Amino acid sequence: MKLAASLAFASLYAMSIAADIPNCGDNLPACPEEYPCCSVDGTCGNGYVCLGGCDPKFSFATDSCMPLPVCQSGKTTFTSTDQITPYADYMGDAEKMPWSYLGNITTENGVLRAQMFPNTGGTAISSSNLVWYGKVSITFKTSYSPGVVSDMILLSSVKDEIDYEFVGSDMTTAQTNYYWQGALVYTKGQKTPVSSNTMDNFHTYTIDWQEDQINWIIDGQTVRTLNKQDTYDATSNTYAYPQTPARVQFGLWPGGASSQPEGTRQWAGGDINWNMGDPGYYYVDVESVEIDCYDPPAGTTQTGNKAYVYTNKAGLQSDVEITNNSTILLSTDGTGTNPLGSKANSNSGNDTSSDTSGGILSGILTSSHSSSSVAPSSSAANSSTAASSSMQSSSASNSSSVVSSTEAKSSSAAASSSEAASSADETSTSVSSAAPKTTGPKTATPTLTAAETTSQASASSKAANAAQAVGPLAALFAVVPAALLL
Repeated sequence: MKLAASLAFASLYAMSIAADIPNCGDNLPACPEEYPCCSVDGTCGNGYVCLGGCDPKFSFATDSCMPLPVCQSGKTTFTSTDQITPYADYMGDAEKMPWSYLGNITTENGVLRAQMFPNTGGTAISSSNLVWYGKVSITFKTSYSPGVVSDMILLSSVKDEIDYEFVGSDMTTAQTNYYWQGALVYTKGQKTPVSSNTMDNFHTYTIDWQEDQINWIIDGQTVRTLNKQDTYDATSNTYAYPQTPARVQFGLWPGGASSQPEGTRQWAGGDINWNMGDPGYYYVDVESVEIDCYDPPAGTTQTGNKAYVYTNKAGLQSDVEITNNSTILLSTDGTGTNPLGSKANSNSGNDTSSDTSGGILSGILTSSHSSSSVAPSSSAANSSTAASSSMQSSSASNSSSVVSSTEAKSSSAAASSSEAASSADETSTSVSSAAPKTTGPKTATPTLTAAETTSQASASSKAANAAQAVGPLAALFAVVPAALLL
């Protein structure tokens, strides 16, 4: 699913080393061996593109993508931002970095605040470990105002997706939806009432994802059930049912931004008002996220307990195995088959330790506003992304009542990316090892100083390594969601 303080997703996705990087996706050739990984926005690349946003269906080979960290049960309460690393710094070590984010965050009094400053793409937080069936609950307060969308989704590498979304113009309703391999079907969304205002009150939203059934549960009450048997598609002779390991993603994004398609803006409640008054940004407040992992499906091939890998490009449940393969990318231009990348051929190749101090995004952040050898990809230039459920990409719906994260988020604020960067620079600081954390009582409309806000952008010295990374930088999170970035 922002530059030097709030990444402009669109500009990040458009970054590549050459202008002729091929597209990937349905009815297109697989990515070439040189740029083997297919990103969520449909461009081939290496390095960070081969991590969580890598789609094995359209990559050079299924093992071009890095193995994915297996599910870990537990409850996270956000007492500080120490548990959440900038997405720029995540290189696959889920044990050290269990959560990552794009955008702007802070914590106050045990509550995580995901922020969306004026003219930015919002914020998406993503789990590093994936869930392959399980119960996921988030306790949070949504944002407000027409055009502002809050969400919590499960999103897989092949774009299986299960959603909760909340439109800021209707704070007594939750929207639920699901997608299979990113297929845009506009009839699956449903609305359900919530007992009290979703901004003023904490509510617990749960997705109970089982092999044969999905239940959406709000404050302990089941509000929707989907049975796998009801999703059979005779044309493809398969079940169009979410069935592959997925990340947990949550945050907010500007569905009503002027750069969004008309159908998306209508669905989001209308045009967004960036003159929102104090505290100068939109936000969601997150109290906790709890994950209860279920056993893998019967018959799953297991040779270890550390990582999920795909073994077939069909991208079905039966194509996932559990192994002890490493999930850590050792170079900013590495791939699943060669995590060391160019380091393997360098004189310093004896050092096989993981370089997780900066990552590809950090290097690009350092050079994006200056002249650089990194040029926008012709294939990615037309793609932009919104922040949130997210962190992966989506297309726009023409329906004002049903929009998937896969649809609604593929058109983001590309035109305002420079505004986003400058706006965020004025209000946020860069993440560092000594980044200040906010403390003290939380108020309804706090005014945060620059020293009190933790920004997504990591001021790293990775510019040289970044030049080796090719392709759009896939948000784990579809930052944002479904097709988000979806």
